[in-house]
Amino acid sequence: MTRKKNHQQSSNPPTSSSYNRLKRLLTAAFILGFFSVYLIDLPLVSSQEKTDQEKVGFKSVEPIFEEKCLPCHNQKTRSGGLSMETFEDLMKGGKNGPAIVPGKSVESRMVKMLEGTITPKMPLADELPAEEINIIKQWIDAGAPGPTKEADKEPKKEPDKPQLPELRPTLLVNQSYGGSNG
Repeated sequence: MTRKKNHQQSSNPPTSSSYNRLKRLLTAAFILGFFSVYLIDLPLVSSQEKTDQEKVGFKSVEPIFEEKCLPCHNQKTRSGGLSMETFEDLMKGGKNGPAIVPGKSVESRMVKMLEGTITPKMPLADELPAEEINIIKQWIDAGAPGPTKEADKEPKKEPDKPQLPELRPTLLVNQSYGGSNG
């Protein structure tokens, strides 16, 4: 015996258990949707990392350049046509173009040479520690800002003015009333 299935739709209302499941599902979807708006807007770099990058100025990289780069990249030697004696010289670049692309350490020739992705790997005499390479990369990613004068940062003080003695007005009163002296 075979049973034939009735293809008519059931008009039974949903049971309370299926209603509760649907309610939980909709609530979960709403909560996920609500929080996803906030999750999408989160920065990929933490605020601490951002402030660390902002703090990396020319003062951070200058000692590295002086110690590791200037022996070969000075005004006299100019290895590769690059002088790093001044910020302006550094930003001009060398025979192969700019050494630095401000804001883009990944595209900067200097970083590629320091990491050895292009030859020759720099510095020739000694390998730069990863920590120092990261400082240079952070400086470039921060826009490769030039040196600043400390005097420009502080508000200019006016020179001390000599103190003048305090003058008080004095009233002279003539004590003679009759016009005669004596």
